[in-house]
Amino acid sequence: MVMSTINRLLKDKRGNFATMAIFGFPVMFASVALSLDVMNALRLKTELQNANDTAVLFATRNYQEKKVVPSVAEVTAFLQANFKSGTPANVNISIDSAKTTITLTADASVKPMLMNYFSPGMLKASVLSKSKMGVTGSLEFALALDTTGSMSSDNKLANLKIAATNFVNMLYDLKDRGADISGSVVPFAAYVNVGTSNAGASWLTNTDTKYTYKQVPKYKQVWTNTGTKKKPKWQWVDVQDGYDTVVDQTLTWNGCVGSRPTPRNTIEPYGSTKFPALVGISCSDSLQPLTSSRSTLVNKINSLSASGWTYIPEGVMWGARTLTSSEPFTQGKPPVDPTASVVKKARKVLIVMTDGENTLSPGTWQAPYNEFSPSSAFHYDPNNGADTVAADSNTLKACTEAKSKDLEVYTISFGTVPNAVKTMLASCASSPNNYFHASTGTALNEAFKDIGDELLSIHLSQ
Repeated sequence: MVMSTINRLLKDKRGNFATMAIFGFPVMFASVALSLDVMNALRLKTELQNANDTAVLFATRNYQEKKVVPSVAEVTAFLQANFKSGTPANVNISIDSAKTTITLTADASVKPMLMNYFSPGMLKASVLSKSKMGVTGSLEFALALDTTGSMSSDNKLANLKIAATNFVNMLYDLKDRGADISGSVVPFAAYVNVGTSNAGASWLTNTDTKYTYKQVPKYKQVWTNTGTKKKPKWQWVDVQDGYDTVVDQTLTWNGCVGSRPTPRNTIEPYGSTKFPALVGISCSDSLQPLTSSRSTLVNKINSLSASGWTYIPEGVMWGARTLTSSEPFTQGKPPVDPTASVVKKARKVLIVMTDGENTLSPGTWQAPYNEFSPSSAFHYDPNNGADTVAADSNTLKACTEAKSKDLEVYTISFGTVPNAVKTMLASCASSPNNYFHASTGTALNEAFKDIGDELLSIHLSQ
């Protein structure tokens, strides 16, 4: 009887919908609950990630400015204030001083809205954020600035002084809060002026006062008939017999140095090949080696004057040389700090600014170049060549040399500059983003500010 009743119910289709509804409703309910709770979990993780990103930036900025990592309690409180869900979060913070990175992890949980009825428990979210510090440890920068005659037009030199001064102040404001920052200024034109205080340095050829020479006729007396055959008149007569070399005037060394012979003309290190001191030549203002003094750099920038023609490689190479710890300039920190508990490199940055193209190239060497030749006032023909293609090539070689020494190279073209020069400077920079073109003084100031922002920035790396 029971079996017949069951069979009858199974054959009766009128109750199918109700039966399906009874058994299907829990499944549908679970699906909706799962969807809502998945969305809730995603929202939780997104909000936690945003709060964690903000908190890691807070921790990094605190470390950069105060040299102290904030406590977990401080970071947690900061995170919690920005965590919209209000769910208590567990926070863990760590710092990698060698890579100047702070890592912050956080996890939080929330009770499910509906799934708790089916599977009791908590929805959990875990996130990780990393922040890269800008200036930590030490930063050394060199400003290689074009001060050729063309910079005197269109108020360009005045605009350069404003932009470079603002850049220095921007970095040194952070130095005043404890950052280890130093900078140099290297004005360049056809040559670079290393300063007369370096006279007699082992890395220079002779800088003593030298003399120009001139050749004057040399005579000897010859017993000569100045009369006629019929009426001779014999007497001693002065007859030219070659030339004598005599001192004409004195020349002094004004601090100017020229290029070394190829291939040393595009190589930054001293390496025992002396730099030629050019006597009797005037050139750019003397460079300012690395200094931690804000006022020294600002005063040097404001004292710059414009004159001469353009040979960019000299600016690149002498800018790089001011960042080294070996001759000719030794104020830079070693590549690795041997006293640090964690191996850490000083960050070294070279910024090259020019308003035009190469107009000169090195001339022809005499041999031997390190001996004074009586036939010339110089050790060699100065940078008065006209092979600008070679000069451009030397510029790129000098930049490649600088980058090979782990220098970050930034380049700026200023004013009306040929496209070929822009291409060269973009190739000279460490990356395409490290090249800037500034058509106006305002744009030049922005270019220096952008570089400063990059050097000082704190940014998420993960």
